[in-house]
Amino acid sequence: MLRLCIKHMIALHLVSLFFLTGTAGASDLVLKDIQFAQSDQGEQIHFILSSYSPPEIFGIEGSKPRVVCDFANVKLAKEVKRSMETRGKMIHSVRVGIHTAPKPMTRVVLDLTPGPDYDIQQTYSTEKSRYTITVGVNKDATPDKGAAAGQ
Repeated sequence: MLRLCIKHMIALHLVSLFFLTGTAGASDLVLKDIQFAQSDQGEQIHFILSSYSPPEIFGIEGSKPRVVCDFANVKLAKEVKRSMETRGKMIHSVRVGIHTAPKPMTRVVLDLTPGPDYDIQQTYSTEKSRYTITVGVNKDATPDKGAAAGQ
């Protein structure tokens, strides 16, 4: 099961109303770099942006779990690789695609290792114009009752 931390996203959207007033137009938004890092909280993907533009994110569960980040009206810098193997224990690869319809966006997919319940946290650093997704194991996950009963 993927658990997305929604409270951070709500705060990010409220902050975006403040920061986007008087800043560059939507056509100037650029995803400049994508970086993988490991921290005490888990594995992280850092999105370096030209200015504040949080994505809409959702999780896909199943045998190929993923986290999908849709950056609306954000262009991709030419230097950004379209595919990256991370060699992480939780995030094993990152894929990037450009979509033009029904609305222009840059989609970034984090391919996760199947198995554990994940906890997905989101933060934004205004100093570094860096949006970060941290993937950790959900320590509060309750075991499947069928699995606990040996079924």
